[in-house]
Amino acid sequence: TEDRYQSFLDGLLSWTGFRSSNVAYIDVGGEHRISVFVTDDGELSLRFGATESALNQESVERIEQRFSELLGQAHPGDWVHLGGSLPEGMPAASFGNRIQQAKAKGLRGAFDFSLNQTSEQIESALAVLGGQDLIKPNLEEFAKLRLIADGQHDGLPLEELNSRAREEAATYRWQPERIARDAQRLRERWPVGTMVVSADRDGAV
Repeated sequence: TEDRYQSFLDGLLSWTGFRSSNVAYIDVGGEHRISVFVTDDGELSLRFGATESALNQESVERIEQRFSELLGQAHPGDWVHLGGSLPEGMPAASFGNRIQQAKAKGLRGAFDFSLNQTSEQIESALAVLGGQDLIKPNLEEFAKLRLIADGQHDGLPLEELNSRAREEAATYRWQPERIARDAQRLRERWPVGTMVVSADRDGAV
């Protein structure tokens, strides 16, 4: 049941030291999964995920309402973090609209979301990228931003853009100076306070 699932998550978050009172749950239906990883040094890592169940309009409205309620409890200077991928059924402009809603209240915004989505979703994200306090693309997303900034995405199908971004990302491996140089160029195109580029298992720049 939903209550048992919520209690289970509360227990996991409490074990990590996270205050569950800061967590809001929204039941959107569908199946969910939890992946458990044990690293070589014995540390436990948890990853939460969900199957690709499409959201209905009622679920979308509940998410937007809960987000507005949380903003009402925030104070100027507080952080708002948006991350992950938009599930099917969520409007393409959702990330952009939520960030604009938060910025209007004087909150600081952090973007950590997937750019491996539709062209419409990417354009919506880029429309509000400038002026954010922090963004965290991975290497492939970083390469895609650079291709877009250089105008090399015009007319490309999303699949081909993703393929070129993967190829470009591979050339960035172990080149932090080049990443920092291109990051500065991107910050001139889309002014952001801080850009953190993650290299997945290879670390971050």
